[in-house]
Amino acid sequence: MIAKFVFNKLVGTLVAVMLAVVLLAPLSAKAGELPESNDPIRITVLDWSQQQVMSHIAGTMLEDLGYNVEYVAATFSPSVLGLAAGELTFTIEVFSTMGVEALYSSIESGKIEALGELGIEFREGLMYPAYIEDQCPGLPNWEALLECKEIFSSPETLPKGRILGFPQSWEITYDKSQAMAYLGEDNYQYIRAGSEGGMAAEIKSAFLRKQPILVFFWAPMWIHSDELIESNGGLKWVETDPPYEEGCGEDPALGKWPDRVWDCTMLVADVDNFAWAGMRDKWPTAFRLMQQFTMDNNDELFFARRTDGDGEAVEAVADEWLAANESKWKGWIDAAM
Repeated sequence: MIAKFVFNKLVGTLVAVMLAVVLLAPLSAKAGELPESNDPIRITVLDWSQQQVMSHIAGTMLEDLGYNVEYVAATFSPSVLGLAAGELTFTIEVFSTMGVEALYSSIESGKIEALGELGIEFREGLMYPAYIEDQCPGLPNWEALLECKEIFSSPETLPKGRILGFPQSWEITYDKSQAMAYLGEDNYQYIRAGSEGGMAAEIKSAFLRKQPILVFFWAPMWIHSDELIESNGGLKWVETDPPYEEGCGEDPALGKWPDRVWDCTMLVADVDNFAWAGMRDKWPTAFRLMQQFTMDNNDELFFARRTDGDGEAVEAVADEWLAANESKWKGWIDAAM
């Protein structure tokens, strides 16, 4: 009786061990198959620092998993063509306001696939220093800017006011369209900044001297929490109306006036990540990892403050974030595996 019990127990144990081996084998095989291809995963590096930091965070994680990673610098329009052709593998932080017709066309054709929302809550529009309200009664209403245009003028724009806008390299036009729909070419001149860092430096210079400045700007951005900016009341949004409705940027019949586009409050942009459609099959674990990739406004501010504010290298900031958020990104890897 005892011998039969021992035999049955041994058989049961052997079956359990064999079952465990069978169940665990696919997981071990999956882990051993990385990378699924030795071809390089080419990560798009766009021309603003926060995006560059996130691209290097993603690249470092992929390299830790054994993938071959390359970083490819590009402006937005060429990056869309690169994704569609498979010459680039994925792009982090794409704003829905960036002029994305080619992107969505490539999604519809199956060449580009959405990875998901990045997680940043983003706003943009005209802004001015709070301390200017004493000189321009009626702010923050946009109509006050028509009466105060000379306050915002510069030697290059007199007698018109001056608006500092997004860098030309961003290939964005809606910023100028929205500002000029309200303020008009007869009243203001739109001057594009040389770079994001250049915009921040000009804003800080204006605050340091308590001078007027009118900018088409955005949040989150590190300069909003800069000590000099905060201690002087910060930047405030110009209030426009009516609220945004779909098509306001294309259809003159929508918005405040029947002969203009973007004559409405700026929409709150979606911020998403996108991949070459072939990434899913060629590097499935890497694809799943990038589907997990999310950041929030605090992360975005941290990246911008460390790079643009403190002058640290993009790679160093990426390493700093990875060290401080190990449980977060290792959770992404676990989910992808």
